[in-house]
Amino acid sequence: MKRASLPLAYKMALAFLAVLLPILIAFFVGYRNSSRQLERLILDNMRSTTDDREGDILLFLEMTRNRMEDFANDGLLKERFEKALGGREEEALSEYLIKDKLPLLKNIYRISVISKEGRVAASTSSAQVGADKSKEEFFINGMKGVPVTERDAGYMGPELAITAPVYSVDNTRRLGIIAGFVPMENFKKIFTGEQAVELGAISAWDITKQYRTIEVYLVNKDSLMLTESRFVRDSVLRQKVDTLPVRMCLGETREMTGFYRDYRGVEVAGASMCFPSLKWTLLVEVDRDEVLKPVEKIRMQAFTTGSVVLLFLGGLFLFFRRAVVSQLRALSSASGSIAMGDFDVYIPVRTKDELGLLTKTFNSMAKGIKDSTFALKESEERLRAILDNTINVVYLKDTEGRYILINRRYESLFRVKKEEAAGKTDFDLFPREFAEKFRENDLKALSSERAIEFVEEAPQEDGTHIYISVKFRLLGPNHLPYAVGGISTDITELKRAEASLANAQRIAHIGNWDWDIVKNELRWSDETYRVFGVSPQEFGATYEAFMSYVHPDDRDLVNKSVEDALYRGKPYSIDHRIKLSSDTEKIIHEEAEVAFGKDGEPIRMSGIVQDITERKRAEEELRKLYNELEKRVVERTAELESAKNNLEAVNKELESFSYSVAHDLRTPLRLIDGFTRALYKNCEDMLDESCKDYLNRVWNASARMGQLIEDLLSLSYAMGAEMHHEKIDLSSIASGIIGELKKAQPEREVEVDIEEGLISRGDANLVKIVLENLIGNAWKFTGKTPGPKIEVGRAGQKGGRPVYFVRDNGAGFNMKYSDRLFGAFQRLHSADEFPGTGIGLATVNRIIMRHDGEVWAEGEPGKGATFYFTL
Repeated sequence: MKRASLPLAYKMALAFLAVLLPILIAFFVGYRNSSRQLERLILDNMRSTTDDREGDILLFLEMTRNRMEDFANDGLLKERFEKALGGREEEALSEYLIKDKLPLLKNIYRISVISKEGRVAASTSSAQVGADKSKEEFFINGMKGVPVTERDAGYMGPELAITAPVYSVDNTRRLGIIAGFVPMENFKKIFTGEQAVELGAISAWDITKQYRTIEVYLVNKDSLMLTESRFVRDSVLRQKVDTLPVRMCLGETREMTGFYRDYRGVEVAGASMCFPSLKWTLLVEVDRDEVLKPVEKIRMQAFTTGSVVLLFLGGLFLFFRRAVVSQLRALSSASGSIAMGDFDVYIPVRTKDELGLLTKTFNSMAKGIKDSTFALKESEERLRAILDNTINVVYLKDTEGRYILINRRYESLFRVKKEEAAGKTDFDLFPREFAEKFRENDLKALSSERAIEFVEEAPQEDGTHIYISVKFRLLGPNHLPYAVGGISTDITELKRAEASLANAQRIAHIGNWDWDIVKNELRWSDETYRVFGVSPQEFGATYEAFMSYVHPDDRDLVNKSVEDALYRGKPYSIDHRIKLSSDTEKIIHEEAEVAFGKDGEPIRMSGIVQDITERKRAEEELRKLYNELEKRVVERTAELESAKNNLEAVNKELESFSYSVAHDLRTPLRLIDGFTRALYKNCEDMLDESCKDYLNRVWNASARMGQLIEDLLSLSYAMGAEMHHEKIDLSSIASGIIGELKKAQPEREVEVDIEEGLISRGDANLVKIVLENLIGNAWKFTGKTPGPKIEVGRAGQKGGRPVYFVRDNGAGFNMKYSDRLFGAFQRLHSADEFPGTGIGLATVNRIIMRHDGEVWAEGEPGKGATFYFTL
């Protein structure tokens, strides 16, 4: 006898007896209440601490303000202030402030008395006497009342200025103000309780005793810290505090108590107080992790208690899980997989009870869903693939003409996305005259049981196109039309082709023909008849009739070519002559393809014929011209070879001349320079000023001649040196040239800006000469300019090549003389004004030309010049 399985209802009842929901709810409620109560206590503590510190700050400010008002009403101070304003006993007022007033204020480190014009008449700091404070914010505010003003930079860093107006002894005239300055550091005394001790308290308030991470600080109107941070060094007026309580205080004048992220990005418990008149925010904050540690203890106690309960009820839960929960989880997981699109699920049947029957039913249902979904998805994908990849326009509209579906071809032709077209009608997408015709045809299709073909026109970007549209209605389950479908084929090109084919054949002298081999019937186009110079009535329309026109000498060629195409699979493409009835000859070109039947026998041959008589004649003339040209090329090549040899000889002579100049001219110049110096040294006492001037001119002329020789040699080198193309770092070369110029003239202060990463290709030595000349000119022509500046960089492209530039703010030049810049010995400035030989830019031009580049310049007198070049 088989043992009966326990019904699912009893198993579920047994499982619910062991449910832990009441225990979990109790733990959760207790933990949550404790946590909330602790948070309230913490926030109340934060608020209380903030209230205390706010009171201390206000007390401190009020005491200081009252003291300054007392000083302002001091009769002796007024009397001495009036005398000081009259230019008498100024030092007496300062001494009075130092000896009798400053010692009364422990928090104020400096006191100044300022006239109503803003001049410091007396001060405890002698350096301040006579200073102009008329533009200072604290002075402007002080003339209006007894304000407290924040100052960013005092002698001891950030400070507060507490001011009060001072009137004459008879109180009829305002003499100016008295100002006391308090370092912001003194607020530490308020936050630590030191001020309370100074006022008579027994002990100071230590903020670290209660919480390790607690912090009290002030934030000004610019959201910057006014007091030091415990966590960030040098935070005063540097640390930005853009937190929620600061924004609320500055923007809405609302105070806040709660949990939020502080300026470090750390979650804290805090409270804020606003000082609207000063636009300050006072904040007391402590890290959330520290203050909520007791909650963690409560959580651990709850965890311990729950663990004991779980161990006690573990057996029941294990049974519930093995008997029911695992199977239900499997069903739930499988249901989720099916919902996510995974239909390959199967759940093992472990029992024969209701749960097992449910599992078996679920498996059958999953298989049915998989089969149905796969078939539906496959059908949809096939349909979508067909619709989106067809060259035809496909669309679906409801009975009101609103679009339900369009394919990709529709989107691309009419520039509308399927999401945009959905729900719209033709009147929304097309001009009215087209939309009305579409709607008329749609209504005809909706009323017809069969598909109807229409010829329709539709506007596109390149004009109006002609379509063949097949439209049909779709019926719903109630056998009533619910939509109209359409498939439209663009026949614009076909229509145009039909209209232009005959014209094209006529223009190109190309005709077409078709030969039915089985019936031996030959059909020619109109152009074919014109090529053969015969009318359709005169032609026999057979292969033999065609052969009668072929030139007798070419008939064997034509017959063999036809047989090769029909029976040997060779291409049919030949040129041959035809003889017309007027005894004239033409040369024609023919090409054709052969169609074969199922048995492999040829059944049809179709091809084209083209009159190439004129082309053949032109080819013959071209061949003659080619032969003549080839002969001339040979002769010209020989001439160029000879010229090349002559050029090499000239270059060698130029190199020899350069060497001669370098050595033969330098020696006399050295002798002239040496003897002139010796003459000046030995005969100085015998020479008058005129003779000395003559000798100086000789020296200068020999120096210019020497520089001219060097520049000519450089030009010669640039024209004849062998080039080696390589990768060049223009930025590095320019930096080196600037460094040498600074060494030569260390007394000059020139601002230099060289763009990094200027990389090109060329001969490194020659390109360095280019930069030496251009940067050297910029250095020279900024010599008389205040604030000289030189820039080296890149300025876009020209002809696909990067454009580099050297720019200065020096003497500049007149653009109407720019064509003279790059010529040898051409100068736009006198030698007395700017020394030079006029060879440098000519050398630059030669080097750039050898690099197949281009160089040009822009300038304006007195506003500098820019030289551009490409490589």
